[in-house]
Parts: sequence; C-alpha cells; structure tokens
Amino acid sequence: MADPAVVWHFRGLAYGEQEQWAKAASDFAKCMHLQSPFASLSGGWRSLALAAAGDMPGYRKACAELLEEFSTAQDPGKANDAAWFCVRFPGAVKDPAGPLQLAEMAVAKNPKSHPMLNTLGAALYRAGRYEDCVTKLSETIEVHGKGGTAADWLFLAMAHHRLGHADEAKKWLTKAQQWIDQVAQKKPNEEPVFGAITSTWPHQLELKLIRAEAEALIKDEKKK
Repeated sequence: MADPAVVWHFRGLAYGEQEQWAKAASDFAKCMHLQSPFASLSGGWRSLALAAAGDMPGYRKACAELLEEFSTAQDPGKANDAAWFCVRFPGAVKDPAGPLQLAEMAVAKNPKSHPMLNTLGAALYRAGRYEDCVTKLSETIEVHGKGGTAADWLFLAMAHHRLGHADEAKKWLTKAQQWIDQVAQKKPNEEPVFGAITSTWPHQLELKLIRAEAEALIKDEKKK
C-alpha cells in the first residue's frame, strides 16, 4: 500500500500543474500533518498554492504554522526549507527573526551549501539587513561556482536598490529577467540552458512571484 503522505504530496503537485490551487493546498496540508519526510516541503508548497490563489490571509497563516512546526528543527535541510518558504515572498511572517535564525543554523552546519546560503541572503533581506544581504549573496554566487541563480540575482537586485545602488540593481534584475525568459522559451525536447531550474510549477511560480516583486520595487523607486 502506498504511503498516504506520498499520495497527498504528489497529488498536490498534480493539482498545482492544473492551477487548482485550493485542492493543491488541501492535499499539501494533509501531507504536512502526517509528519512525513515530505512535511516541510509540503508545507512550503501549500503556502505557495495559497499565494497563487491570492489568499493572502491563508498564505500568512500557512507560513506561521510552518514556522511554528519547524522553529526548533535541528535538521538543517528542514530548517532551510522552512526558512525559505517564510522569506521568499514579503509579509509571510510577523517577525523575520524566526526564519533568519533557522537559516543561520542551516548555514552554520552547511557553510558551503548554495541553496542554504541563498536562503540566508533572502532572510537577511526580509530582516532589512541590506548590506549583509549583498555580502551574503555575493558569497552565495561565489560558492555556486557557475554565476549563481535567478533567485540569487533577484534578491541581490532588490537589496542593491534598497541601498540606492541603482546601476547594480538594474544589472542584477536584467540578468534574472533574461535568464528566466530564456528558460521559458526552451522547448521540452531541447537541452536545458545553463543552470536551468526543473520544469515543475513550484519553482517556476516562485521565480515568477519574486520577479514581480523585484520589478515592482525597482519601478516604484524610479518614480521617486
């Protein structure tokens, strides 16, 4: 018999592919509460589905539950997942110190992990520590070894803009935009472009929403 948690998790992913966000969020919630190995990941995809549906109260509640569930996590992978899901979009949690602490713990145990360094950079941004964010994301890109990822570049663009570094902000935002657009134009039977993300909807949707935030922020700043 199949593990129910596995069934809920992958059915949630299937609903997400069809943009049936309410059903996806419901299945991910069931998986999370079964305390499965997918728990932290399902909690994150649940909040993502709610954000996609425009259910911001539900989204914030899901993030709060995720943070509470994993606030004392000692496993760096689960701590990193929870932290990332609570910092990838603005206004996820009331106190950014919680995700930041989880991200710092994960990096302390895995100082050369690119995904964990990226999460820490994003957490520093949400905490308003923009100079530290730039420093950490520069380190993140160096650890990546192949130029970094779009998520690195988008948060770096926003941090530079908060610091008044207009040229740097524009450079990193443009780099991210071009890369995301290039990936979107690739056909399924083509070789993936360098560093391409997987084609699953959660990763695509994450970048879409972070990109929209960065574009709105930098556009708004230009008007001032």
